[in-house]
Amino acid sequence: MSEPTVVAANSRAPSFADWMRGVQAQLEAALARNLPPGEAIPGRLHQAMRYASLDGGKRVRPLLVFAAGDLTDAARERLELAASAVELIHSYSLVHDDLPCMDDDVLRRGRPTCHVEYDEATALLVGDSLHLSLSSFWRAKISATAPGSWRWYACWREPVAPAAWPAVSRSTWSRSARH
Repeated sequence: MSEPTVVAANSRAPSFADWMRGVQAQLEAALARNLPPGEAIPGRLHQAMRYASLDGGKRVRPLLVFAAGDLTDAARERLELAASAVELIHSYSLVHDDLPCMDDDVLRRGRPTCHVEYDEATALLVGDSLHLSLSSFWRAKISATAPGSWRWYACWREPVAPAAWPAVSRSTWSRSARH
């Protein structure tokens, strides 16, 4: 557990701008550390995931996580996990929202959107991959740091795997309705 920052009576507390830059830098480093490396297979997908999630944005949601945590003296490591997850949720929603079938935006954070920089199919996979990576990211990280009474993450359900889709569709629609 990290120690809360103690400011001596004769020293000055960091400014909000300094605190904000520190949190943004910490979050950027955490995301870069926890996202798959761009060289890992499938490289194009991992590069696009990093493109969509790193190097930009105000990071308002993670700032709110850290602000709330700082008020309650929460461990910085735990705040980093929560803030990373919140930012990945935000990133995946932006990637999907920018797609041509939605808002068809071409710029995000001052640079081409994921579907413009890569392609539409890759952008769709990026959003899905960021979303699906959250459960494994959280389980691995939280299980190592959470006390037993806080292991609520075990209640999460895995998404239906593509191999199970035919069984789901058979149970939902009749064969004649699908053809």
